[in-house]
Amino acid sequence: MAKSNLDTFIKRIKEKAKVHDMDNVIGPSGDFKTIFEIDVLLKRYLYLLSIPRGTYPFDPKFGNAIHLYLHEPADDETKEQITQDLNDIASSLGIPSTVITHNIQYFSNKLGFNVEVIIEYEGENLVHTVTFDDSLLRTIDGEI
Repeated sequence: MAKSNLDTFIKRIKEKAKVHDMDNVIGPSGDFKTIFEIDVLLKRYLYLLSIPRGTYPFDPKFGNAIHLYLHEPADDETKEQITQDLNDIASSLGIPSTVITHNIQYFSNKLGFNVEVIIEYEGENLVHTVTFDDSLLRTIDGEI
């Protein structure tokens, strides 16, 4: 029994040393799910990516303006600007550019693009795709 308590204590100490946060998903115990390390980085990044700049009344510079690139030409110059803005978002969260990369793919049949977010952290990889299209603009404007 003492060994079990010691193991539990050591596990908790190791977990406290990790980057952790709460997710808005309720776990089997009825509590919010705790997420660690790479999952925290992705969750925080996607959260900031989902907030259009100017929507917070007391902090108008908070958020991003990636959705404004929807009406820009689908060329390499725009892709570089989008990538730079995405890197700025990551650096504002303290995520180094060596940890996060982006692949941007324009749609051929409609207005918009996909951003594939790739996070590599301590031997783990997470990939998540975020879509920026005209339905996003309708959501921001409150039409949907």
